[in-house]
Amino acid sequence: MKKLIILFLTLLFLLSISSCGGSSENKEPTITKQKINTRDEVERFASAGEMPDSRVKLGMDRKTLWKQYPDSDSDVEGGVTNPHGTEPDDGDDYINAREHLIREPGEKRTKYSDGKFQYFIQNNAKKDAIGFILSLTKAYNFTVGIDIDDEVEYALGTPDKKDIPPSSDLFYFFGELKNAERYTYIFGKNRLDFIFDNSTLMAIALIDTENWTGYGESE
Repeated sequence: MKKLIILFLTLLFLLSISSCGGSSENKEPTITKQKINTRDEVERFASAGEMPDSRVKLGMDRKTLWKQYPDSDSDVEGGVTNPHGTEPDDGDDYINAREHLIREPGEKRTKYSDGKFQYFIQNNAKKDAIGFILSLTKAYNFTVGIDIDDEVEYALGTPDKKDIPPSSDLFYFFGELKNAERYTYIFGKNRLDFIFDNSTLMAIALIDTENWTGYGESE
């Protein structure tokens, strides 16, 4: 009887070792299925100049941009409403009361933002249209401040380029990133950049390389 008990306990011990060993092999990054975007899905949006959940796309002119936001008939603190969805006069900052579309003219570029995304038109661009779309919150199901570089690479594959972006390419940040790194994926004439600081995702940018100059060179 004692021999049977010993044999039974030995079998249980061997089974426990086997199950532990199996769980440690082929370990994948801790990414939920909801976070995994195939490269094909991202390419479909990026090559079309689009970020999911944004109503603006690369190549959109100023007049069309304003028409993407509903008309408004009430003033908003900090700005004047744009009741007809038309481009404001130069030098004026307008806010669409419902969607909070803000226009901020600059020396090198004009910035538009709606609270979720930022859109830029380069003043000396070949075409007077959106050439740069930026998210500082979430895009393509990647979340800024949460996701890390390994998660992006696991979902999209090896980047076409990895580099340290110069400060001029990070014009949209108020402060300096101490350990910045950029992962670039090329989709047709558009490039999709993921900006990290200490491996944490800080920004996602979609750029029309034919209508945005002076960008993309490493330091």
